[in-house]
Amino acid sequence: MNGTNQKSPFRWFLLLWLGLVYVQSVQTSIPGGSIANPGTKVPPPGTATSPQLDLLLFTLFMVLHGGLHWVAFSLRRSRDLLLYFLMQGLVVLSISFLAQVQGATTGLCLALTIEAIVLFKHPRLMILVGSGCFLLFALTEGAQFISMAESGSINKLTDALTGSTTLVLFVIACILLYTQQSRARERDQIFLHELEIAHTELKTTHEQLAIAHHQLEEYAAQVEDLTLITERQRLARELHDTLAQGLVGLVMQLETIDALLLKQHGDQARAIVQQAMMRARTTITEARAVIDDLRVNRQDWQNFSQIVQSKIQQFIASTGISCDCLLPETLLLPPAVREHLLRLLAEGFMNITRHARATHVWVRAAMVQDMLMFEISDNGIGFDPASIAQQDGHYGLLGLQERARLLHGKLCIVSAPGKGTTIRLHLPGRSGEREK
Repeated sequence: MNGTNQKSPFRWFLLLWLGLVYVQSVQTSIPGGSIANPGTKVPPPGTATSPQLDLLLFTLFMVLHGGLHWVAFSLRRSRDLLLYFLMQGLVVLSISFLAQVQGATTGLCLALTIEAIVLFKHPRLMILVGSGCFLLFALTEGAQFISMAESGSINKLTDALTGSTTLVLFVIACILLYTQQSRARERDQIFLHELEIAHTELKTTHEQLAIAHHQLEEYAAQVEDLTLITERQRLARELHDTLAQGLVGLVMQLETIDALLLKQHGDQARAIVQQAMMRARTTITEARAVIDDLRVNRQDWQNFSQIVQSKIQQFIASTGISCDCLLPETLLLPPAVREHLLRLLAEGFMNITRHARATHVWVRAAMVQDMLMFEISDNGIGFDPASIAQQDGHYGLLGLQERARLLHGKLCIVSAPGKGTTIRLHLPGRSGEREK
């Protein structure tokens, strides 16, 4: 619809053009009803014509020619347009030979050429129709050129050739100009299409960024929740491995003191009181260390083997249970690994004291196939690990499992009723690298 509206002014322009060609042809070839003008074509021998008949035929063909011009702009297919220009060529040919009007062919061929440039989108079809118009012009005007050459009218012949050359150059110029405009329009269309694609891609990218931003917000909220959960689990482990274990040990020592006092064993009770006082101080020290560790990173750890030996001596002194220790003297571990292993040792000693009824304990550490193996075993009464795992309240074992996951290791508890217990932790080799 928009293309038809844009071509409507050109349609009226062509009709005005045809009107001027009609008026000029009538004034030049049929002045006052006489065809005795020097520019009038000589009718073929034996042909009887009259000015009135020529004018009537010329008018009818011009009306037909103009009507076809009006209909041409509603055609869309190239095949229909080619048939249209073939019909127009026949009409122009009829105007030239039947109406016997001189000078109309040039204007009509120019009109068809301009119309072909506007209607066709392919340059080849433009050139085809333009060449046909030129051949039509040569066919209709060729006889006149020959008669001018035979009669010696050099000036008229020169004028006719000049007009023909002008027509050819005009057609070529129109085709070149329209081709350039078509290519520029195609480039503009391609550029607009690329801009539209870029705009669509930009809009899609913006939507994807909005989705990604929303996902990042959700991930940040999840990370915050997981951080809080992790920190709560860490606090629970630290409280269990320090305050809870220390208080349990104090309660056990106080119960022993109470029993000794009932039996009037004052010296033994006094010795255990001193041990209880030492344990209380140790528990306070460990609690303060945990608080300090929550605030700053502690890097002033001693040699791991020395710390384990001191823990074993405290265990032997408070329980009277013998303990063998097999640790490499040069095994130095990162602070985080040392802390978790010491918590494992303390939990193991506490369980042995409260439940195992053991008489002997073993503590071992070694590098086995690029894995650090750390274990605590006893010869106590043992238990069923499967049944214990299903019971509530065993936060010590749960804390050990969590520490193993934090170290990317594997915790294994081997026990059975009457066969003692072994708590074994396997850690990746990098965790057990020796410090330089």
